[in-house]
Amino acid sequence: QSHMMSKTRSLVWLLVSLGVHASAQMARGLSSNAYKSTVGSRLAMTHGNLDPNRPIQRRRATTRLFSSVTPPLPPPLDVVVIGLEDVLVPQAGKSAKGELFKGLDFSMRRASMPYYVVTELSKEEASRYLNEAAEYFKDFTPDSPRLYSGDKLEAIKAISKRLPGNAKLHIVDKDVDVLETVASLPEVEADLYYAKWSGATEVDDVFKRASGKIALLEKDEFAGTMQWGFGLGDQLWDTYLTSNDGAPMEPKGKI
Repeated sequence: QSHMMSKTRSLVWLLVSLGVHASAQMARGLSSNAYKSTVGSRLAMTHGNLDPNRPIQRRRATTRLFSSVTPPLPPPLDVVVIGLEDVLVPQAGKSAKGELFKGLDFSMRRASMPYYVVTELSKEEASRYLNEAAEYFKDFTPDSPRLYSGDKLEAIKAISKRLPGNAKLHIVDKDVDVLETVASLPEVEADLYYAKWSGATEVDDVFKRASGKIALLEKDEFAGTMQWGFGLGDQLWDTYLTSNDGAPMEPKGKI
């Protein structure tokens, strides 16, 4: 009889334990559902008609948010067209030896922007002047795509067509007639600068031309600009050109 009572007591405790466990599981389930319902209701109040029982899909919403953000545009690429005669080299075509204007060597050696050279001399003669002026012009051979000879207007048009869509063209020359004509060309969009140190034209006359679209540029301003850029941040040669030592080299692609 004592043995039977012990078995009965054990069975009762087992049933009680199972009942407590089942009640706890049910309570947890109800609590979880209540929590989901509460969160869903609050989101519905804040963001519109949301199903309180629908799981919150945060990852998908985040993906949609970032996919709708437009990536920033790349900064403009400054490209400079520079006249050879009396802008880079004084008396080019008249003097026996090529040399840069005093004060330009340091900045041209460290030029931060791609540039072209235009000249009315033959390509062979222009190449000789540049190579005599500095060793970093060694890539300006007669067949260099960055050396244009002959009609400057045609050269500027050709260069403008070669540039990528995000390029900004800047032209520095002594020839005010050329600059004025470029200002009237609808197919060429460029900032125009008269090289004041060339002494080719009176300053007052420059201001009267092209409805004031031609800016005066001092030699030290030109030097600083070639080294540091036109206020749009450094545009290093190795971003656009192939270079091992920082000196200008032949361009990649169309530039």
